[in-house]
Amino acid sequence: MNRSLVFLALTIASLSFTSRSLAADLTWRESLKGFGSFLKALESSGAAKLIDSYVTSPFGARTGVTFLSPTDDAFAAMPAQDAEMLRTMPWAMASQLLFHVIKKRLTHAELRLAVPETKFATLSNIALVKVYAPILEFGPAGSPYGPQVSRANAYVGDSIAVHGITDVMDPGLYSRQLIRPLAQVKAVSADPALAKARAHSGQVACASMLAALHKKRLSRFTGVLQQAELQEYLCRKLESQELTLMVPSNDAWDNLPPAVADAIAKNPQHIIQVLLFHIVETRVSADDFRSSSPGDQFPTAISHPLVRLVAPGVQFGSEGSTEGARLVAVDVFTNEFVVVHVVDEVMMPPRKKANS
Repeated sequence: MNRSLVFLALTIASLSFTSRSLAADLTWRESLKGFGSFLKALESSGAAKLIDSYVTSPFGARTGVTFLSPTDDAFAAMPAQDAEMLRTMPWAMASQLLFHVIKKRLTHAELRLAVPETKFATLSNIALVKVYAPILEFGPAGSPYGPQVSRANAYVGDSIAVHGITDVMDPGLYSRQLIRPLAQVKAVSADPALAKARAHSGQVACASMLAALHKKRLSRFTGVLQQAELQEYLCRKLESQELTLMVPSNDAWDNLPPAVADAIAKNPQHIIQVLLFHIVETRVSADDFRSSSPGDQFPTAISHPLVRLVAPGVQFGSEGSTEGARLVAVDVFTNEFVVVHVVDEVMMPPRKKANS
């Protein structure tokens, strides 16, 4: 009797799933109709544009996508810091939201059959991991637990699957367990499809980096970057080239001499020059910096190079400086597009040439 009931239940579930599969595919936005807060956050953060780019690419059209969609209650319970990021740093929030989008259409049954520690590639370029089998929980690599699936097969179509989950996941944006980008290339190709994929991967890398800096107590840099309206500029550069950021610590900003801080605040063009001087237009590892020699130059986003100074320790600054900024933390964020190091001072480009 019990076996008959189980068989009947499975048959009904199978028929229900089949009828949903045979239905005409909804657009990904239509499929998230029951998750209004998630859809609104995707749109307001800019993540929706990256999803559009992916699902219309040849690879995305072939593999489909799965949304692990936080419920409206999950968004209402978000920590205040994350809610504030959504309002003030939309590009940073985009990466956290894209961690909920798997680069493959997977039904609830397929997710359940996956063994613990199975990794799923997401649009944030950070692997999502199945962390616990019986309850079906997910999270970043190394997590002991994570959100549970609360609404299995909320929608299943030919290329889209949607499952509701109990919490908004934090991918731990400092993880280096990154999935290779769609195009598997580092330079813009003449092929428009590959160029589009490379640009998409660069935008995702930029969003991940901005979120990481905000959460790594480097918020002064991201705040000034936003104030100078350079976030979009930075993300655009990452669409086609690799970069290194020399990010001043929050203390470095606090320790600026009042006269310098006042001059920067009153002259928007000056702060833009200062910020661009901290962007090295190639990917430089901590070892490369340390093994460099005094006088070695590194090209920046302005016409003045960053120079390894003739000074005790490893110091950097503008050409002709006797003292500069020291590396205080290295590789605080790294992927194949960008690497971030922290310095203990805000570095100033040469005044004469910077204003010319």
